[in-house]
Amino acid sequence: MYLKKQPDNFRQVYNFLKQLFARYPRAAACIVVFSGLVLWFYAYSFIKYDNGIVEAAERISRVARGLMHRPEELALDIKFKHFQKILKKRKEALENHLLLTSSEDFVPATITRGSKKVRVKIRLKGDWVDHLKGKKWSYRVKVRDGQTLFGLREFSLQHPATRNYIYEWVFHKMLAHEGLIALKYTFLKLKINGEDKGVYALEGHFDKYLLESNNRREGPILRFNEGVFWDEHARHIKEARSISNPENFVPPASVTELRDRRYARTSIIDAFNMKRLRQDPQLFEEFLAAHDLLEAYRLNKLPASKVFDLKLMARYFAVLEIMGAHHSSRWHNMRFYYNPVTALFEPVGFDGNSGRVIEDILAESYKSDLDDIRARIFSDKEFLKLYMQSLERLSKKEYLDKFLKANKKEIDYHLQTLQAEFPSVGFTGRVLYMNQSRIRRIIDPTRAAVAYLKKKEEGQIHLQVGNFHTLPVELVGIKDKDGLVAAVNKNDAFLAGTDFSSPVKYQSREFKIIEEPKSAALKLIYKIYGTTKIYQQEIFPYRYFDPQRFKLAVAAKLPNFDEFSCLKEESNGVVTLKGRQCEINRDLVIPAGKRFYLSPGSSIDLKNNARIYLGSALIAEGEPDNPVRIFSSDKSGRGLAVINAAGESYFQYVTISGLKNGFQPGRNISGAVTFYNSPAKLTSIEFKDIQSEDALNIVNSTFEINKASFLNVSSDAFDSDFSNGVLQNCSFTKTGNDALDFSGSVVTLTDIKLSDIGDKAISAGEASKITAENVTVAKARLALVSKDLSRLSASKVSVSGSQYGFAAFQKKPEFGGGWLKVRFADVNSVNHLFLRESGSTILMDGKPVTQKISNVKEILYPAEE
Repeated sequence: MYLKKQPDNFRQVYNFLKQLFARYPRAAACIVVFSGLVLWFYAYSFIKYDNGIVEAAERISRVARGLMHRPEELALDIKFKHFQKILKKRKEALENHLLLTSSEDFVPATITRGSKKVRVKIRLKGDWVDHLKGKKWSYRVKVRDGQTLFGLREFSLQHPATRNYIYEWVFHKMLAHEGLIALKYTFLKLKINGEDKGVYALEGHFDKYLLESNNRREGPILRFNEGVFWDEHARHIKEARSISNPENFVPPASVTELRDRRYARTSIIDAFNMKRLRQDPQLFEEFLAAHDLLEAYRLNKLPASKVFDLKLMARYFAVLEIMGAHHSSRWHNMRFYYNPVTALFEPVGFDGNSGRVIEDILAESYKSDLDDIRARIFSDKEFLKLYMQSLERLSKKEYLDKFLKANKKEIDYHLQTLQAEFPSVGFTGRVLYMNQSRIRRIIDPTRAAVAYLKKKEEGQIHLQVGNFHTLPVELVGIKDKDGLVAAVNKNDAFLAGTDFSSPVKYQSREFKIIEEPKSAALKLIYKIYGTTKIYQQEIFPYRYFDPQRFKLAVAAKLPNFDEFSCLKEESNGVVTLKGRQCEINRDLVIPAGKRFYLSPGSSIDLKNNARIYLGSALIAEGEPDNPVRIFSSDKSGRGLAVINAAGESYFQYVTISGLKNGFQPGRNISGAVTFYNSPAKLTSIEFKDIQSEDALNIVNSTFEINKASFLNVSSDAFDSDFSNGVLQNCSFTKTGNDALDFSGSVVTLTDIKLSDIGDKAISAGEASKITAENVTVAKARLALVSKDLSRLSASKVSVSGSQYGFAAFQKKPEFGGGWLKVRFADVNSVNHLFLRESGSTILMDGKPVTQKISNVKEILYPAEE
């Protein structure tokens, strides 16, 4: 169906306007005014709906420049009957939502370029039907009779949008700039049977002409054939349509993703132009060698370094990152030129769909998101090093500045071609600079490694090192304040990245000491693998994970009461003694949901640093002549702790003696007896000969204590932290530190006797509220103290033989002064009756004490300064 060639449109318009102005000046003026109104309306639309006057003016300017531009033109002519075959194939593809092609789809045609006219074969191309929508359909073209066009024997013509307009041209230009094989890619105007189809993209194909234009010797270009995938996809669509309303059927966005590892593993390996390869014995032998090489790689029989030219592969993937062209690296898009000289594969860039902003780089996602082909490449340390070197080089702003400047003229030329039809298409390089910035943030993190000191021995330092970055780390050495003191053993330098599907793995690494460290403060020296920047990270002076330390820490959490022969569990969940006596020589743990009951006369001997941990209430019911005893015959027992018990613990006629408080990893239990977040009622109990920070420590709990005596305690007798309770009829004798120490507590004291107290008889701190009545203090360093926003109100107080009587001050900077009120006091033999600091208050029988001292804290706590 040949149509008469149309005359030059621009010249026609020019001649018409010239004659119009000469013959009909008034009509011409009207046309000019009308055209102006149209242009004004066009501009107004842009202004109103498309982000302002600047963009509107720019688009109009682009259209004008494009119309004045004279790009390359092709005229494609197809006979009527052959065009009908194309129409039929298109209709079939649109109905099936997929284009499946074969060699039988080609029809004859001619293409005219200037004065040159060649015979060609053409067919529709593109797997997805977006290539067939509208009036711009995509075509595969083969030039016949040994002729070429643009130096090509085979190429594609397609809508510029299918490869994201100018970005695909820039992509191939950057590939060529890096010495990689790049396709011929350009833009031109196309007419089909005389009808102007506008601007098309021309994309070269994979043949010897491609290789020659890239200065390569002819050799096979291999691929993973995607035919099975498309056949499966077509069948799925057909089956889905059979159970759906055909008129409303919408194909799934991705029945099976192209990057599915199944297809990468099972697809056939073949080459382009197999007919020519078979006809040439040398080329066919090269194909067979290339086929076996790529298959051996897929079967994991050869490393990447024996299969690919790693330098070129590294540059190729780095270009994909900058260009946002990850699409090119999917298994079905990858093309491999087998270089018959090096016997290695080189990448051929294709279908980058470039100009996308990247979220991450391929090296970060290869373990989870990439098909096997790419995943194995990125797991190769030699490749990864070269890839990171290329990324570091290409991600520098100067690289892109120079590249875009060198190609600006060509970019502008192609933009003018595109903008005649697509005025919104532009190019500033912003996306590429954004990708550079993203890459720099990834390959230049604030830090990537953490190191712990495992041990130091003769000539060696052993570290536990973890890499919490997605990229691998290269360890260099260890330094102190003066410089390098140890170098990493060569085999220990590489530390793989973390994919965050599991916690960071810390690995042992050895460093040979070069010079003995002059200080304990050491730093790890490392780099992101393949890059040049040096990082320093302080080394924690302890092990990352100590199994023995962990074993001790976790032991107190694992119930083990059933392992003790002297204990038994009743049917109601009560744990008790089988007899009257029980020797505990390791930590005993009774969990929540149980109760521990000690009957009259029960005796527990804690030996070998043992402690009892209870997650439930302890009921110890002794009798006046038959008390419950908890003691340590070897003076090593660390007492008992009731933690988060739901019920109230009850002690009656209980004697606690000979206990101490020893250190345990991961725990801070200060009392020989401790109640934490567990209510307690204690009656007629005795603490004596206690070597602990606190004989009794109650934390975040309510309590009632009646008739308790504390005798010969090495430090504090009773310590209440953030608790509410009552103490009455209690005595405290011979304490090394405080008798009663309150922090953040609300407590009422009645009938309390205190003697031979090493520090404070009653100490209210951290905003406590204490009320005391009938208190006798004999021989204490300080009798009554209120500090740090606490309020202590005492009446009927007797103080004798003490260094200080009453004190109010601020000890901790986050609090304020103390408040102390005393009524009906009887004071004898007290060296200093008052210690009051400015901002604190002491009321004596309702009268404020005016004398003040500015350094109360320094007087009372000189060792802390």
